[in-house]
Amino acid sequence: MPPRAEPFERRYRRVTTYLENGLQARLAELRGRGTIASVTALYNAAVREYLDRYHGSNVE
Repeated sequence: MPPRAEPFERRYRRVTTYLENGLQARLAELRGRGTIASVTALYNAAVREYLDRYHGSNVE
């Protein structure tokens, strides 16, 4: 039997932020077409890329 994943509350933290209207509209368009799986997945990938590129952080 594969090991169970940690509970949701231990793996994630809620983030509340504001996006410019044009960015939000573009995200909604991409999400609607299925180009991105979810806004959350995009945010995680973008933050990970930024940290890796500019701060040498290898976040799992």
